[in-house]
Amino acid sequence: QYCVFFAVILIPLAEVTAIEFTVPLITALLAAPLLKEKIGRHRWIGMIAGFIGVLFVVRPVFETVPPAMLIALFGAVLFSCNTILVKVLSEVEDAGTMVFVMNVIQTLVLIGPAIYVWTTPEWHHVPWLLMLGLSGSCTHYCLSRAMAIADTSIVLPLDFLRLPFIAIIAYMVWGETFSPWTAVGAAIIFGSSYYAIMRERRKG
Repeated sequence: QYCVFFAVILIPLAEVTAIEFTVPLITALLAAPLLKEKIGRHRWIGMIAGFIGVLFVVRPVFETVPPAMLIALFGAVLFSCNTILVKVLSEVEDAGTMVFVMNVIQTLVLIGPAIYVWTTPEWHHVPWLLMLGLSGSCTHYCLSRAMAIADTSIVLPLDFLRLPFIAIIAYMVWGETFSPWTAVGAAIIFGSSYYAIMRERRKG
């Protein structure tokens, strides 16, 4: 999360989000040996197609590869490791317990650095900060619940659906350019997610 927070300061939000979407591919590679999950042909097709869609979004900036992109990619690797851990713990722990413990640990780890760089927020920032904390906790709770009842390679491709919405919001709120590459990539991402879900439903 903190790698992502740092990266969005330096590069467009849609590009950071696109890099985050390497998480399903990285997690699938880790889940096969660590969780003994069987990843079939259709899941691989869905994940790889989604990753290709991500490359369409990031393509215009691959010529220079700013350090912020490498930081975002490192964050994706860490999030993949976190996803594997959540999957393991979901077999023995409740989702609410995991989210609570995670928030406590994050608070203890970051209270020192926060004091060092502390800037008192203005009152009009408080609702946004509360929304950030609440949405983050809800996200982790939903992810933990999903991991408890389905394989990671099924759950994570759904995360691709965030990108088109984030690109639109970033354009409307901050004026970040919505390039044709982003539009093409978003279409591929939607298609790959739909394909993976429909194939899994047919198998079920």
